[in-house]
Amino acid sequence: MILLLFSAIEEQSSFSPRMSSMFYGKPMIGVLTKTDLCKDPKQLAAGREQLFLAGAETVLEVGLGDTKCIQILRKAIERSQEGYR
Repeated sequence: MILLLFSAIEEQSSFSPRMSSMFYGKPMIGVLTKTDLCKDPKQLAAGREQLFLAGAETVLEVGLGDTKCIQILRKAIERSQEGYR
């Protein structure tokens, strides 16, 4: 599994479009971090769009104290590792 982390308070992305093609066959999850610090819904949407353009199949949003999203992410990672045990 490939995790792409992108800060919601950043304006520029270091991910190229279709970056997922470099990791053929690997599931890719985007994680939009620092959502608690971002007050602009347009900036959150732009961050999600950057992650989807890079090839994320799913985007999770995480902010300070967001334990629900962390649990979802942990379960996704565990599921992806089951084939390697």
